[in-house]
Amino acid sequence: MNTTWKTIRVFISSKFKDMQAERDHLVRSVFPRLREELLKRRIHFIDVDLRWGVTSEQDALEVCREIVDECRPRFLCILGGRYGSVPPGKTRSITADEVCLALGDAISE
Repeated sequence: MNTTWKTIRVFISSKFKDMQAERDHLVRSVFPRLREELLKRRIHFIDVDLRWGVTSEQDALEVCREIVDECRPRFLCILGGRYGSVPPGKTRSITADEVCLALGDAISE
């Protein structure tokens, strides 16, 4: 019998103001059931939802990059009709950057 535990982290990406209901459904309904099933297999499931994790003092783009990298290859992107704001000096939105990073594309612009 395997006694080793594994941890799986999944990054959830979308515009913070878009897809609130979808994100909430995942966090309140889908992920708890998934977590329960995975525990039977000695797997800790951690969903990473930055709606509650980035303060105004932090560089949101840098925080997202670090966490996407930590969760790789597990990345869930929920896209809606908004592209999102593009930080000063950049050509892509933070969400677009997250997707490019998760796919393994270079982030440099």
